Amino acid sequence: MADKKGPGLDVGLASIFSAASSFAGSYYDSQMQKIAAEMQAQQAEFNAKMAEYQSREAIRQGEEEAKSYQDKIEGLIGTQRSSAAAQGIVVDYGSAKTIVDQTYEDGIEDVQTIRNNAWKRAYGFDVQAAQYRLGAKIQLAQSKFNATSTLVAGGLDAVNTGVRTYSSLSRVSKSGSRSDTDNQAATETLIGQGER
Repeated sequence: MADKKGPGLDVGLASIFSAASSFAGSYYDSQMQKIAAEMQAQQAEFNAKMAEYQSREAIRQGEEEAKSYQDKIEGLIGTQRSSAAAQGIVVDYGSAKTIVDQTYEDGIEDVQTIRNNAWKRAYGFDVQAAQYRLGAKIQLAQSKFNATSTLVAGGLDAVNTGVRTYSSLSRVSKSGSRSDTDNQAATETLIGQGER
C-alpha cells in the first residue's frame, strides 16, 4: 500500500501525528501547571485573609484584656483608699498616697505591656499574611515560566520530529521506494523519537 501513496508517506503521517500529539501533551501540561499555581495562589490568599483576621482578633483581645486589667487596678486602688480611710489615714498624703500612686503607675505599665504584646502578636500575623501573598506571586510567576518552558520544549520537540521526518523522507526519495517492512521500521523509529 505504501507504493501507491509514495515512498515514506506512512512514515510522514505517523511523524506528523506524533509531533502533534507531543505538542498537545506539552500544552496540556502547561495548562495544568497554570491551574495548579492559580489554586495555590487562591489558597495563599485565603491564608493571608485568615492571618489578617487573626491580627485584628489579637488586637481586639489585647484591648479587652487591657480594659479588664485596668478595671481590676481601679478596683484595687479603690480598696486601698477605702482601707486607709477606714483606719483613719488620710489617703491624699504620705505613705498611703505613695502606695496608691505606685499601684496606679504599675497598673498603667501593665496595661501598656498587655497592649504591646497584642500589637506584637498582630504584627506577626500581618507579616505572615504578607508572606502568603508574596509566596503566591512567586508561585504564579514560576508557573508561568514553567508553562512557557513546557510549551517551548514541546514545540521544539515537534520541530525536531518534523526535521527528522523530512530528513528520512529525503533519503527515501533519493534511494527510491522502500519496502513495507522498511516503512514500518522507520515509522516505529520516528514515533519513538516523538514520544521523548
